[in-house]
Amino acid sequence: MFRPLGFSIVTGLATALLAMLVARPLPEAQAEAPNEHEAVDETESESAAETEIATAPEPEPPPEPEPVVIEPRRPLRVTALGWELLGPGVIANDGLLPGEASDFRRAGLAVELAVAHTPEQLAAQLARGGGVSEGADVALVPLPTFVASYEQLRALAPEVFFVIGWSHGRDALAADHADVLLETGGRSGTIQLAGTPGQPATMLSLFALDEIGVDVGRVELISPLAEQARRAPLRAVERSLQSPTIASIDARELVLTSADAPRLIPMVAVAPAGFVRSNTDELARFARVWLTGVERLRADVPDAARRIAAQERAPEAVALLEMMGYVSFADLADAVSLAGLSGRGAVSLEVLFQRSWSLWREVGVLSTAAPEHAPLDNSVVARVALGEGAPLVLARSAPTRAGERLILVHRLAADRTIDEQALIDEIGFLAGSFARAEIELSVREDKRASRRIVAEAIDRYDLDPDHVRVGARIRGREAACVRVLVP
Repeated sequence: MFRPLGFSIVTGLATALLAMLVARPLPEAQAEAPNEHEAVDETESESAAETEIATAPEPEPPPEPEPVVIEPRRPLRVTALGWELLGPGVIANDGLLPGEASDFRRAGLAVELAVAHTPEQLAAQLARGGGVSEGADVALVPLPTFVASYEQLRALAPEVFFVIGWSHGRDALAADHADVLLETGGRSGTIQLAGTPGQPATMLSLFALDEIGVDVGRVELISPLAEQARRAPLRAVERSLQSPTIASIDARELVLTSADAPRLIPMVAVAPAGFVRSNTDELARFARVWLTGVERLRADVPDAARRIAAQERAPEAVALLEMMGYVSFADLADAVSLAGLSGRGAVSLEVLFQRSWSLWREVGVLSTAAPEHAPLDNSVVARVALGEGAPLVLARSAPTRAGERLILVHRLAADRTIDEQALIDEIGFLAGSFARAEIELSVREDKRASRRIVAEAIDRYDLDPDHVRVGARIRGREAACVRVLVP
């Protein structure tokens, strides 16, 4: 009985111990360790992933943003008062519109050129602006015409920003007898002058009458087309394609031309002040290329005339050759000098503007007082000069003078006090305007005063001492007189 009971006890203890061992949890390391099959599967999975990464194509880079297309600036529209003023621009642009060989286009400018046949047409185009094909950003016009139109265009605040040339025989004064400008200016009554208001030839005629002492307020302007114009003692003559007087010129009746006074009537480039301020760089590039057109035109004028004549509605080459012969195109030194940035010359755009305004007002073309300062902007010409590497003071040789023909005498009445400073300014202005003339001053019975005034004028305005001198003794009743002699 004992033995089976003991066996039963031992068997029960063994069974309980085995149950405890089975129920006990495995160690942590053993619990996390994968079995053989799981390890193989994970290794194969990682290898497959690496293979997939290795064989997958590289991702394409993100597409670059498309460049922003900047629309080119609209054309710079330039209109000239007459074909003869437009020559260098047509040559530089290879046509009125940009051609294959356009220098303007190579300079980054799209330029469109046009011609106006009357000052009214030109003023209307400038008023429209260059934003429309019938308008203009820039006008090329004689300075006297611009001055006469200023009141009409005042709202645009137009300004002169460059000089393109000079009238050289284009404008003249004709008279019944050649000594009209040598007489005293003490005529009484109205003086009839056949001339168009605003025309440079009319301004030249008024200037000459003013110089000899005529009260310009007594001058009556008569239309050149009127019947009585043929009988007028004085006639303003303009040699231009749009002038109604061009067919009725008798050279024997010409007493003064702008060839005698080659620095009196400049041709200028004009634009509204706001446009000049906003487009100074473009206008400077325009001016530089224009100057290259001047050089190319001078190199072969007949070829230039033929190329201009090939443009739509252009005159024949023969007519263009004649008209361009009456215009002297300016160089950079001319533009710098007339802007007042070079030397001490008495002739400048400021002086010419004020003088023209005074004459136009005297004959009723203008009705208001002149602006305190002439509407000029020198930023463009200064930028061109500096861009060309040129200093603002440009030295240039003086023109040869040889006075042989007395054409004008400026007299100071005997009852007037001699204003030496006024005489100095007058000598400087005449010497600068009549660039090839000899200027003589005589002060009645006072050679020392004459020598002193001449010396001061030479020093102040840097005049040629060989061509500004003390003149002969006064034989009339004047207190002083200035004589102008031309070749």
